[in-house]
Amino acid sequence: MAASTSLISVTLSPTVQNTDPTAISFKQTVILSTVDKNNNNAPITEAFIVTGPTAAGVTKIPINGTNKAVIPLTTTSGDGAPFLKIHYPTVGNMLYITFAVANSQMQDGYYDYKTGVPSSYLQALRAWINTNPNTGQPYITTNNTPTVRIRGLKFIAYGAGTNKPGNAVTFFLNYQGTFAPSTSNTGTGSASTA
Repeated sequence: MAASTSLISVTLSPTVQNTDPTAISFKQTVILSTVDKNNNNAPITEAFIVTGPTAAGVTKIPINGTNKAVIPLTTTSGDGAPFLKIHYPTVGNMLYITFAVANSQMQDGYYDYKTGVPSSYLQALRAWINTNPNTGQPYITTNNTPTVRIRGLKFIAYGAGTNKPGNAVTFFLNYQGTFAPSTSNTGTGSASTA
């Protein structure tokens, strides 16, 4: 009797687990809370429903099978393309925004910077801030003083337990850059989040 062999083919996914946003130090954190007006504004512990962001010129891309979405900062795609990554609350009251790049090796397709961003990412963020959201074209600063530009993201949130969408709150996350007088499209200075 001849021995039989069978070939088993296993394809391993080359994915790396994403870091939990609570372990990332370089991020924005929004803490949401509900208070009971009939009880001296005592806090109500509950999870939150958050929608958004919405803003002119912003494209939100949900990450399938997760509580996350990304916003492209440029028109480039593929590994290394810069994004803002939104981590929506699932059971708690924290919304996180991390600074990420597309990375096909990561489980959700995006690598979150942990402690800071490289200058290329900062340049992409500055260019996004300095882009007119209605036209998609960069602003040109022509006056003699630096110009501060703000690009905002609008969110709406309400408590899942109290479930009162009529009492939802609107909040904005603003990204700000100072751009020097120039006839070029780049400007100088720094970008910050407010």
